[in-house]
Amino acid sequence: MRISVIIPTIERDSLARTIESLQNQTHPADEIIIEKDLNQLGPAATRNNGARRAHGDLLLFIDDDCVAAPNWIERMRAAFENPGIMAASGAVLYRGHADDIRERAVQNPNAQWFMGANCGVRRNTFWKLGGFPEKYLVYEDKALALACWSRGYEVARVPLAHVYHEPTYWSSSVAKRFYGNLAWWVDLSRDYNIWADKNNPPPIWGGTVLMPRDFGAFFKHLFNFADEDHRLRAKLLFNQRINLWKRAIKNKKLLI
Repeated sequence: MRISVIIPTIERDSLARTIESLQNQTHPADEIIIEKDLNQLGPAATRNNGARRAHGDLLLFIDDDCVAAPNWIERMRAAFENPGIMAASGAVLYRGHADDIRERAVQNPNAQWFMGANCGVRRNTFWKLGGFPEKYLVYEDKALALACWSRGYEVARVPLAHVYHEPTYWSSSVAKRFYGNLAWWVDLSRDYNIWADKNNPPPIWGGTVLMPRDFGAFFKHLFNFADEDHRLRAKLLFNQRINLWKRAIKNKKLLI
């Protein structure tokens, strides 16, 4: 089984560490493809462009702000020894973070999320699905996973296949981008049955608009509103709700 590892990149400084981690694997890749997003096409199009240059039977994806554990390729490859497995989801872990809002929303310690930063797909399957759907600027990885489930393709969970994500430093621009991203779940629910994968529920469990699990976190940060870090996170949660309402009303997609 030939293995191609694809790295979409916006030429972050961390790319060198990503490449170094891939060159020190217990099972080496047959090729490492670095695909630059020169025209701001987004992660889906950039990954697809890299996949077009790949020759491997198995396509593994990692991001340019991640470092692969030394046995990452070996463990991802092992999942595909079962011929019935068409795709696999590895675990994305964040270094140097407390269990705050962002990490609770996107961290993937048990490989429950099909994340573009750590996933694998058989090449034939990948192109049968049309690759990562390029209409999505975010959650294109979840859309690909849902496409797998809708076709009846089995997706393996590989929680011991680790990649480590660079720390994310909070700023007003990061917060604005993050709370805006969550509204894409409404579009995802319009295009796919987001409830179909029982082992991989969306982060809006309980409905498109309501996220009861965030209430405690919201009030915790609200009570510490004088602190800039807490204030930013409280605003993030509040603005996420507003954006979800707007997108849900616009698409007439209210799921309670």
